Amino acid sequence: HTSAEARVRELELLAEKRESRIVELSKKAAGATDMVAERERQVRSEYADRITKHIQDTASAHDKVEALRDELARATQGHKHELAQMRLGFEEETEEIHRRVRQTLARKDETIEALRAQLEDLEEQFDSYKEMMERQRKEFVG
Repeated sequence: HTSAEARVRELELLAEKRESRIVELSKKAAGATDMVAERERQVRSEYADRITKHIQDTASAHDKVEALRDELARATQGHKHELAQMRLGFEEETEEIHRRVRQTLARKDETIEALRAQLEDLEEQFDSYKEMMERQRKEFVG
């Protein structure tokens, strides 16, 4: 009977050890589960932070692109306006030069016409003087 009692006692001790081992392993498993859950939370948090930062960076880049587009549009409009003003100024200057050239040509033509008339008058005077000299010579000689 002692051997049966010893065997029962031995089995009870073995059962206690196993129970103790099960509790220990359960605690380790629970700890590991908590660690996995914490790591998963950290990874999700880091991923969410990265996504948030990426979204913010993308939004910031988009804003910069829009600002640059606006600036480019303003600069382009300014250059178009400046070019139009330059063209208008050039056209006005060219028209003024043409007007002055036409005036100068008209004065030249008037001067030439006046000189021709003067030449014609002088030729008529010369012919008149020539005839008068010829008459006087005939009167003097004759």
